[in-house]
Amino acid sequence: MEEIDRSRSTSRLVTFTNELQNRITQKQSMYPLGFSKKVFAEVIGTYLLVFVGSGAAAMNSIDENKVSKLGASLAGGFIVTVMIYAIGHISGAHMNPAVSLAFATVKHFPWKQVPFYIAAQLTGAISASYTLRVLLEPSKQLGATSPSGSNIQALIIEIVTTFTMVFISTAVATDSKAVKLCIPKMLIKCLILLHQN
Repeated sequence: MEEIDRSRSTSRLVTFTNELQNRITQKQSMYPLGFSKKVFAEVIGTYLLVFVGSGAAAMNSIDENKVSKLGASLAGGFIVTVMIYAIGHISGAHMNPAVSLAFATVKHFPWKQVPFYIAAQLTGAISASYTLRVLLEPSKQLGATSPSGSNIQALIIEIVTTFTMVFISTAVATDSKAVKLCIPKMLIKCLILLHQN
């Protein structure tokens, strides 16, 4: 009788241990060991993207002799390229919630990680914006865009340019036939052209 009870207890313990191990394995597959490093890389990448891109635009609006319109456009394109090289191997260098959502939609990124990436991107962007506000206090522009047309025209331009950036990012990054070294070059050219408008 005692042996039967021990056998049942052992069986329950083994079953419980197996279930616990399965849950841990599932969690590790959703949030792998280097996941916090990836999220932190997104914070840094987005911070630098907003700081350099918006900072260059704000400096241009303050004094065009310091940063020209072309310089502000190039700054945005170059910082994306630099961040792709710097953090692309760590986090994928999404730096934009639209990119994270696009990768998840085409099943190249787990949906369960999307909220963490978006939170990291918002943290980086808000922190950079606050830093610029402190540094460029008297400026009212602070990297804000001011559309030359109506609000609806600005919205349509924003939708088209965001779609173009996300389309290029997902098409080049997810196609196995694409030359991976061309990704930053294509994105920088796209961003420079889009920022010229």
